[in-house]
Amino acid sequence: QPTTSTERPHQVGVGGQLTMGSAGIAGGMRAFFGERVGVNLSAGWYRNASGYGTTSNQGSTFAVMPSVLVMLSKPNLSRQVDIRPYVGGGVNYVNASTPRTSTGVPYTGSTSGVGGQVFGGAEMTFRDAKAMTISVEGIYYALPVNYINTNVIDGFNYVLAFHFYLR
Repeated sequence: QPTTSTERPHQVGVGGQLTMGSAGIAGGMRAFFGERVGVNLSAGWYRNASGYGTTSNQGSTFAVMPSVLVMLSKPNLSRQVDIRPYVGGGVNYVNASTPRTSTGVPYTGSTSGVGGQVFGGAEMTFRDAKAMTISVEGIYYALPVNYINTNVIDGFNYVLAFHFYLR
């Protein structure tokens, strides 16, 4: 017999995410305080290599992006797939390094700053696998600096995230 409870099926989870258009890896953690409000903490490392032959321009970007997350509907555990829309926003800290050559001597330049992001999406919870969710979201990043060394996009992106809930 399916449960008709509207209690949140999970509270604390860890997972990974793919930002479409960005080459890198990111992880995340979500924690909920009740059935609708939670926090989302993502951290990612992105690296890009471009150039021809033996000449390359490699750089990397590290980003930490804490956010507040608000689910727009209550959970419905009686559904086979519970799809819940959400919105959120927060700040980000980004640090990027770019190898450069000045008068034939290579060195690494680095820059960092604080920006923000806003997003909206939908989280899918499966009745037969409540410990796992899949989220699809659109996110707008206001990065502190435009980084030419990576594919991290300042502006609108799509994110696919998977979370595994520990409790």
